[in-house]
Amino acid sequence: MQSGVSGYVSSATRLILAAFLVVLPACGKNEGRDGGKGGLREAQTPVPVKVAPVAFAGIDEIIKIVGTLYGREELTISAKVAGQIRQVKADMGDRVPPGALLAQIDPTNYQLAVNECQTALDESLSKLGLKEVPTGTFNVDQVRTVERAKFQAENAKARYERGRKLNTQKPPVMSDQELGDLETAYSVARSDYEVAQLEARSQLAAARLRNKVLETARQKLADTQVSAPGAESMQISPNEHFAVTKRYVSAGNYVSIGDAMFDLILDDPIKFRATVPELHLAKVKLGQPVLVRVESYPEAFKGTVSRINPAIDRVARTFEIEVAVANPDRKLRPGAFAKGDLLAGKVENVPHVPAEAVVSFAGIDRVFSPEGDKAGEHIVQVGEAVGGRVPVLGGLGGVKSVIVSGNTALRDGSRIDIKK
Repeated sequence: MQSGVSGYVSSATRLILAAFLVVLPACGKNEGRDGGKGGLREAQTPVPVKVAPVAFAGIDEIIKIVGTLYGREELTISAKVAGQIRQVKADMGDRVPPGALLAQIDPTNYQLAVNECQTALDESLSKLGLKEVPTGTFNVDQVRTVERAKFQAENAKARYERGRKLNTQKPPVMSDQELGDLETAYSVARSDYEVAQLEARSQLAAARLRNKVLETARQKLADTQVSAPGAESMQISPNEHFAVTKRYVSAGNYVSIGDAMFDLILDDPIKFRATVPELHLAKVKLGQPVLVRVESYPEAFKGTVSRINPAIDRVARTFEIEVAVANPDRKLRPGAFAKGDLLAGKVENVPHVPAEAVVSFAGIDRVFSPEGDKAGEHIVQVGEAVGGRVPVLGGLGGVKSVIVSGNTALRDGSRIDIKK
């Protein structure tokens, strides 16, 4: 019985082993054909590519700059006198000509002060017998009281001189006592004349002081009218207009001296202020052209370098420049972030490759060149494409031709098949 069972097991075992040996070679054969030989054939297949020669040409040397736009003039209009705002004439977004009224501060108290000063001045002038305060050098002998005292002194002197002649005659016609009385009268008249001159000078000084106080009161009254600066003070054309960018007050508000009321700008031309790395210092000159770009518009705006800061920032190692940009359409707005291309000169014999030769991925630009039957990879720095060609600023070496088709499937060392 045991012998039969053992024979049966041995027969079954032999059948299983035979089936395994038949299947195992078959599996190995399929794997080698599909996996091994297929993978080897794929790795060895050359990539069909096309090549183009590298061209050489001159390009503009561009310095990339970033910065902020500012108005040609930016100013804050503040209150020169204290008081309550009676009315507001301008608001944010308005454009106002030079000298335009922006707001009115209640002038009541300032008008009363002017009236009071005028009354005090009139009183001083009436004592002098004048209608207005004289300018320049003024002879107080023209004042009537002084003129009267002068005549009395001259009359007393003349009487004294006649009496002295009469007293010296032989025999004397006038006694010494009478002559002494005439001399005393002359001395008193002369003193009265000098006192009249002093009083006139004092009254004239008081009148001039009161006139200054009146002028100050009138100026404060005028300052209740808050206006934009005049064309002459800003040295601008009367046809130019200020733009109101901010209003700080409303009717009924009380303002103190120095409180901000309005922000104004002149925005044509506009200023582009940017920082430039120190290494470009020798390349930046006044009058150089700059193309300014903002995110709001696709086009570039032409400007020129108008100012260069003579000092370099000790921390950032940069220096600031200012670019004047014409802004007649007011497309450029102060405060906006802007980028600029500063034309610093010309660079000759720069290699150019077709735009399709550049493969960009993850911020890295690559160019492939044919090296025998393989592709060579070059990480390059490129400029802006012009007319379908891209200037290569670095990384290309002495390459004479580049791959322009099939390069997206390449890596360094890939086998290639150059097609014509």
